[in-house]
Amino acid sequence: RLLAPHVARVGGAGLAAFCTDFTTRLKTAWPPADTAAAVELGAVFGDFATNVDLSEIAAELRTLDEWTQAAARGGSTQPPTEVIHAFGRIGAFVTNNC
Repeated sequence: RLLAPHVARVGGAGLAAFCTDFTTRLKTAWPPADTAAAVELGAVFGDFATNVDLSEIAAELRTLDEWTQAAARGGSTQPPTEVIHAFGRIGAFVTNNC
């Protein structure tokens, strides 16, 4: 597995958990190398997108979730510009808030 099982479903984990998961797991797993990796990343980004502590970057997390879902269905695992920018904005958020 690409990500530890406890990372795949975060529920209400909040900002601290996101910061840890982003810097230790998600950042190094991005972009997904194949469709299996896209499935795992999509689940994580989708869960974090619904976390109220991350509302400032919820749109970016949804963008990553939607794109990874498309990649998991056989689309390209090479992220388009809008997805790259969304990931960059999330990285900036982590830098400024974690």
